[in-house]
Amino acid sequence: MRFAAFTLIVATVFFIFGYEFRSQTASPVVDHTNDGPALPPASCSVSIEPSVLRAELARVLGPSVLSLAKPADPPPSPSPAIQPPAEQDPGPAPTPTQVSAFERGRVLVDKVLSQARMSTAESREIRAALVYMDDNSRLETTARLIQAMNQGKLQTESHELPF
Repeated sequence: MRFAAFTLIVATVFFIFGYEFRSQTASPVVDHTNDGPALPPASCSVSIEPSVLRAELARVLGPSVLSLAKPADPPPSPSPAIQPPAEQDPGPAPTPTQVSAFERGRVLVDKVLSQARMSTAESREIRAALVYMDDNSRLETTARLIQAMNQGKLQTESHELPF
């Protein structure tokens, strides 16, 4: 149904504005006044204001046919008010093992930051402590080390992963 309506509208537009349908296999133009190659027929493009075209189509076809070709409503835009992120569940309280691992890791990080270098043995100790930490403690410890390394305040002597 939509294709038929579209075809009818296109044919009506061509009819209203006097366009002629031409076959694409038309014979070439022969120019007897020039010895050069024959030129294709000149083409012409017409620019029509869409509102004028809609008015003319509405007059000829009636508004009921044009209602079929109306674009769908645009999707609603998201509201500009940004919702604050929901607070994340802090999770269960850390176990005594996790607390002691965090304290051991904090002491080691403070030591290597005060020396501005981290040996292979210290790196392994920090890595061992990270295994037993809860997620928040592990994130805090590694963030301190990464920031110090990125700022050039901490050099590693090991070719291993630092933590």
